[in-house]
Amino acid sequence: MANNSPNFLSQTNEQTRLIMRDLQQLWRVLPHKSVFLVGTLGLVALFHLLGNSTFGYVDTHSVFSWMINAYNAPLSEDGHGNLIPFAVLALLVWKRKELLDAPSYGAWWPSFLILALGLLLHLVGYVAQQTRISVFGLFVAFYGLMGFCWGKSWMKVTFFPYVVLVLCSCGLFGSAGNLSSSTTGFFSRCFYCQ
Repeated sequence: MANNSPNFLSQTNEQTRLIMRDLQQLWRVLPHKSVFLVGTLGLVALFHLLGNSTFGYVDTHSVFSWMINAYNAPLSEDGHGNLIPFAVLALLVWKRKELLDAPSYGAWWPSFLILALGLLLHLVGYVAQQTRISVFGLFVAFYGLMGFCWGKSWMKVTFFPYVVLVLCSCGLFGSAGNLSSSTTGFFSRCFYCQ
């Protein structure tokens, strides 16, 4: 049994080295990194300074602080939200070969409309004081920014991991035991009460 241990460690080290090599190559071939960085900083600033318009439960302007509170509240059933970004990163690492093989044509202008849709969703959520809609708008806007910088093929490869991120992180559909507090649960209660 002791003879298998060094072999396992050497295989693990080799896999780690190959993953890091692929990720470095992916970073080298991505176009418009500076545009993506500036756009990401702009989205983070917007959603940090003007992300939450309700101060009843969480006294903060930041949608990120609102999300942290929603995930870590004492009786919250949304604690899995803390783990979802790591699961999605693992999915993206798993799809790294597809991302490397995806042709990158640079800016894909129709995705600018997706970015605008995300900002519009945030505006609707901010005015309606529904922070979950603003969180959904954040994720839609970020997906549009990725498509704008890295193209349609990038959006196709990252679609499934991104849908997992959106559905599990922003609480639009709630967790399995928390349907009553989710947006879907709210609309179904309104429908059944009439």
